[in-house]
Amino acid sequence: MAVAAGINFAQECDNRVTSRVNSSKRLLKSQSLNLDLFLSCARVAQGEFGYMTASLTETDKAFRFSTRCN
Repeated sequence: MAVAAGINFAQECDNRVTSRVNSSKRLLKSQSLNLDLFLSCARVAQGEFGYMTASLTETDKAFRFSTRCN
């Protein structure tokens, strides 16, 4: 149950982070908003699902929030 909840949470964070960056026309502003959102998601993921590691990677057009089980 916790694993499924963790996966759902990670997907939700990933969707929010990706859409936030992709929909913003001001990249610098969106990067700042995106980082704030990522840090918030990462804190919750760490608190709720301690076995998960969160990471944020940047590509040419977007950021990706991802998690993995430790």
